Amino acid sequence: MRAKLLAVAIAFLASSGVDAQATGGRQGGVGGPGRAGPLQRGRTAGQQPVAAADRAGLERQFRQALARVARRQLGLTPVKMSQLAAVDQKFERQRRALAQRARQTRLALRTAMADSAPPQPLIAQQLDTLLQLERQRIDLLESEQKELATFLTPLQRAKYQALQEQLRRRLEALRVGAGQDSALGIRPDSSPR
Repeated sequence: MRAKLLAVAIAFLASSGVDAQATGGRQGGVGGPGRAGPLQRGRTAGQQPVAAADRAGLERQFRQALARVARRQLGLTPVKMSQLAAVDQKFERQRRALAQRARQTRLALRTAMADSAPPQPLIAQQLDTLLQLERQRIDLLESEQKELATFLTPLQRAKYQALQEQLRRRLEALRVGAGQDSALGIRPDSSPR
C-alpha cells in the first residue's frame, strides 16, 4: 500500500507540479524519508510485502520530486534548498514520532470506546494525551517556522506550508480511499477543525 501511494504521490508531484496558488503543508516535506506520514509501511495494494530497497527508492524519488516542486514554487537557490532540506529532515523525525504516538493513542481510545462498559478514566486519559500531542505538534511547527524564517521570506514560508498541507491532504485522501480509515473511523474531512 505504501509503495502504491508513494508512486501516486510522485506522479502527482512530477506531473501537476502542485497548484501554484496553494503550495504547502505540514506532513510532507523536503529531504527526509517518511514524507507520506499517514501511509502504512511495507505493503502494496495487493498486500504483498514491499522490499526495503524498493520502498527506499520510492521515498527517494518522492523527496526529489517534492524538492523540484518546492524549488520552482518558492524560487529557491541551491543553497536555500540545502538549508530547507536540513531543517525539514530535522523536524520530520519529530513529526513522525508525534504522529505515531497520536495513532497509537487514537487506536487505544477506539478500543476503549468499543468496550461494552467503556472505562471512563481510560477514555479521559487518552483524550488528554491527544490534546498534549496536539500542543506538542503546534510547538514543533512554531520551532520549525522560526528556523525557516532565518533563510526564507514570510511568503516563501507560507507557500511551503501550503505545499506540505496540500500534499498531506491528498495523501490522506488516498489512504482513506484505499480503505485505511482513521483510528476512530472518522474521515478527515468530516471532523471539525
